[in-house]
Amino acid sequence: MFKANKIQKIIIIVLAFYLLVIATYITINFSAKSVSNIDKGDLENSKIVVNEVGENSLVTTKDTLIVLNMKFDSNQDTVSKEIKAGTEYENMTKSEIEVKFKNLGFTTLDEFSDKKVVFSKESFYLPDKYIIGIKGVNICIYKTDEYGNLKVENQSDIFTNMDASKLPEKERQFLYKGHINYQFATKEEAIAALDDDYREFFKQDEKPAVAQ
Repeated sequence: MFKANKIQKIIIIVLAFYLLVIATYITINFSAKSVSNIDKGDLENSKIVVNEVGENSLVTTKDTLIVLNMKFDSNQDTVSKEIKAGTEYENMTKSEIEVKFKNLGFTTLDEFSDKKVVFSKESFYLPDKYIIGIKGVNICIYKTDEYGNLKVENQSDIFTNMDASKLPEKERQFLYKGHINYQFATKEEAIAALDDDYREFFKQDEKPAVAQ
């Protein structure tokens, strides 16, 4: 009996030892994985922080090349203009230069570094042209700037006696959306075309005069 009890105690001790070894192994292995995952997470977070800081701290210099790519739908032509940042665009961050060129119609920033900045935009009409269009409810003549943006040179270029609502819907849509037939090299050509194409929709005394 005594001998049997002794054997049982030895078995219990051995089993307890093995259970302790197994529990210790599992605890150590789990802790190592947890530390590894934390380290990886910290590393990824640090990469994100470094990238954000690096991008935000990157600025243009006087020698940064700025490339402006412009696509014109009226003739499916693409024009690229390159300028040096110089003092006007020097020491600008990505967000600062985006705001600057957004005001010029360039809503897409394709590339940004201290060496090169690339913008792109689409316009219907070519630069430095005169365009028949609609301003508010009136027929007007626009002038496109060097980037193809529509501008009204003078208030007299808005013909308040020519209500666009008198035109057929199709014509109004052309004037709103743009059409190659409404693009001219000079203001005089635009006014002549306006008179020829739309005189039937307006009274004779509403004939547009050349703006002074």
